[in-house]
Amino acid sequence: MDRRGFLTLIGGAGLTLAGGLTLDACSSGGTKSDLVVIPNDWEFLSGRDYRLSVLLASNAKNGAPIQLTSPVTLRVGPNGGSLGPPMSTVIHGKGPEPTYALTTYHFPTPGNWTIEASYQGQKASTNIVVTDPSASGVPSVGQPLVKVPTPTTADARGVNPICTAQPACPFHQVSLDAAMDQHQPIALLFATPALCQSRFCGPVLNNLVAAHQPWAGRVTFIHCEIYTDLQGQTTTQPVQGYRLEHEPMLLLAGTDGMITGRIDNLFDETEAHDALTAAFGAGTA
Repeated sequence: MDRRGFLTLIGGAGLTLAGGLTLDACSSGGTKSDLVVIPNDWEFLSGRDYRLSVLLASNAKNGAPIQLTSPVTLRVGPNGGSLGPPMSTVIHGKGPEPTYALTTYHFPTPGNWTIEASYQGQKASTNIVVTDPSASGVPSVGQPLVKVPTPTTADARGVNPICTAQPACPFHQVSLDAAMDQHQPIALLFATPALCQSRFCGPVLNNLVAAHQPWAGRVTFIHCEIYTDLQGQTTTQPVQGYRLEHEPMLLLAGTDGMITGRIDNLFDETEAHDALTAAFGAGTA
């Protein structure tokens, strides 16, 4: 099942499973666990430290998310091999969205890997596929942004509406190609609040709007919708140019157009602030 299909199954921000289905969750000993581990990253890449984030859900509550109130530890290892030592995480939840656990991890090689989460005495694991960055269709850290025009209030480029947030967000004043030609630092968010499969697009756009003001004078913030209209059948030119198969996604790039930060799926206001600080330095008061 691809990511869009999986998100359709789990039914959005509530993570409630369609048709009463439950995700299989096994503890490290092979016994059933109430805990379900759901990766909060679209793609796992090898070769350097990358964001590693998970949401936890409960089978006993029909797949509903767990509001994390105590530490979560993660262990990672190749499928069938030994898991590494426990890693602490930071719990994020500044906003109405489900809380999630966040850390970074360096996958040394591509292949099949296991993530095990421990929370309040329970353990559960999930398997993931790790990809070499050169084999990924979507640009990531250390690679250049794809130079494509994006819809603006002055030129919608056949996209209607150019922002499905209500009210519309302020990130549609400058086209991506123009910002790159002017060598501006860029924060580019792909999200469709009205049509998002995960239903996280609206929350992350709101969180970026809430966090962005200290950098507004020196960073160009761009929001790009996924579809050309509310029918949701045809993807926009930028989505095609970036070969996206999932949303939301935030890309941060410097004046040279090279990507220095990437956040997949759900992020809260705190993580947005931290990512902007890491990419562009401290904001103004």
